[in-house]
Amino acid sequence: MSEKVKAAMPDTLAVPLFLVPHLAAEGIKEIHLYKTAFALQFACGVIWQPISIKAQKGFPHEKIDALIKTGLKCEKRFSVKANRFSTVADRFGMYLGSAKKEEWLVGISAEKDDNEIKLEAKLPQGVFRERLRVEGPIKSTFTLDWPLDLLLPLFTYLGKQKDCVLDVNFGDDTPYLLTTGKLFLIVDRRK
Repeated sequence: MSEKVKAAMPDTLAVPLFLVPHLAAEGIKEIHLYKTAFALQFACGVIWQPISIKAQKGFPHEKIDALIKTGLKCEKRFSVKANRFSTVADRFGMYLGSAKKEEWLVGISAEKDDNEIKLEAKLPQGVFRERLRVEGPIKSTFTLDWPLDLLLPLFTYLGKQKDCVLDVNFGDDTPYLLTTGKLFLIVDRRK
């Protein structure tokens, strides 16, 4: 038995990460939020994904809000057009397609005053490198590692957004804050 309830949109919503790229898909008729699942209704069917038990019980909204506030106070390390970054991320996804998910690490680095970031993925079979022009000169040298297996759906989604710019803020020991103006994502540092 199901019950249809029309209510105000909640302040926070647990959207399963692998559904994020499909939020921009054409033909979505309705979005359904159930207690344990999230579903996108199309004319031809439904794509659904369960909401993890961890997200259902005790999702740390306050901690995430605090991390976002801290990240916004940190230096913006680079800005890049999301569609260009998405294209490179998709290519890395193809490069890494046959590797284990735990090997899907992409290193990103830049030197002070550069106008581009360098992306690199190392596998036993080889090393893949790309360069990507950023929106302004890099203010300080940095190196970081991102888990592409988790972030690729987000980058794919952002690549479909018109005129979207991805800003990346972080300090020496803070998580990475990725923002687009409407979206905030915290990426934890590797230990």
